[in-house]
Amino acid sequence: MSDPGAPGTPPEQEREDGQYDPASLAVLKGLEPSRRPWQVLLTWTGAEPPSAGLCDALGRILDLFPDTSGLTVHTADGGIMATRDFHGDYTKEVDDLLAGLFRANPAVTGVTFPATPTRRAHTATPDDPFWSCLGKAGAGITAAMAAGRITPERAVEQFKRLYAADAGAEDPTSPGA
Repeated sequence: MSDPGAPGTPPEQEREDGQYDPASLAVLKGLEPSRRPWQVLLTWTGAEPPSAGLCDALGRILDLFPDTSGLTVHTADGGIMATRDFHGDYTKEVDDLLAGLFRANPAVTGVTFPATPTRRAHTATPDDPFWSCLGKAGAGITAAMAAGRITPERAVEQFKRLYAADAGAEDPTSPGA
């Protein structure tokens, strides 16, 4: 029988009386629950709002099928559309993570984001550490607006032109392009 206090020995998780021992509870209390970077956004056409239980179930389905962009629920009262609503700065967080990844791992030369129905494939590199092929240009527009060199209205116009020019284009940094 092992000594539960010995180094490298895991503490007993559950005692005979069904209670967890204090060491296990301390470990569990220190764990943060993982949180998704998005919340469920529901829009509906019926008179009654969807229940919290339905919202939770739809969120779990979206968790389990990450390639599914949204769901439509059909009811006698109308339709309910469930989609992911990401916080406004999540793409900057991804770009920051990529930049850190490249700094910390010089042997990594690229990270490819595959194409989806709404965006083309792109390979982030140490010189272009953005998840999107438009990241570098978008960061320049955002920086110009933050510095007061362009108005927010002008920034919106530039983003619209950028995205319009990108529609259907091939990414020259993607393998095989």
